[in-house]
Amino acid sequence: DFFVLFGPEESGKSELLHTIMGVFLPDSGDIEYKGEPISKISSNLRKTIRYVPEGVLLLKHITGKFYINNMIHTYKIGTQEQVEELEQYFEVDTNQFLMDMTYRENKLTALIAAIVIKPELLILDEPFVYFSEELKEKVLEKLKLLNEEGVTILIAIRNYEEVLDYGKRFLYLKEGSIIACEKEDTNVNLIKKIMIK
Repeated sequence: DFFVLFGPEESGKSELLHTIMGVFLPDSGDIEYKGEPISKISSNLRKTIRYVPEGVLLLKHITGKFYINNMIHTYKIGTQEQVEELEQYFEVDTNQFLMDMTYRENKLTALIAAIVIKPELLILDEPFVYFSEELKEKVLEKLKLLNEEGVTILIAIRNYEEVLDYGKRFLYLKEGSIIACEKEDTNVNLIKKIMIK
């Protein structure tokens, strides 16, 4: 599936993603992943989830290439050929030190590291900040392809219209509550009505 989680600033989007990743515990209830409470899933099952945060990778003395190769080694999936294809596709040089990269280069490195290991669930928090329209479309096309290959995508974003043509389910988060609608029942006017409520 391709989920789009959207809502205004301070609506709790990042907090919800952190809860899914096990950083925070829910105040009540639980979040399940493959039928298990996410706070109790095994390390092997957790490896099927990759999270690309809104911020950048602040790791000293580590190149982007080293970071990506470490992911490949840890997850035992992915090849150098795939990495090179993604580097060319996104036009990024991962031989640089992470701390020397621009915001765009750093984010793309994190994205490549997440994509190359082919997770079952890929979570992205505000992935298009400071991206050009052209680069945003390239990222979305790559995510669409991954989704067609069986990867579930969850994007948290302020402006749902950026991904209206790609998302299948839209989740509007307001004051801690989620209102969901299916893509086939969704259009711009319906989502605007939901946001107004």
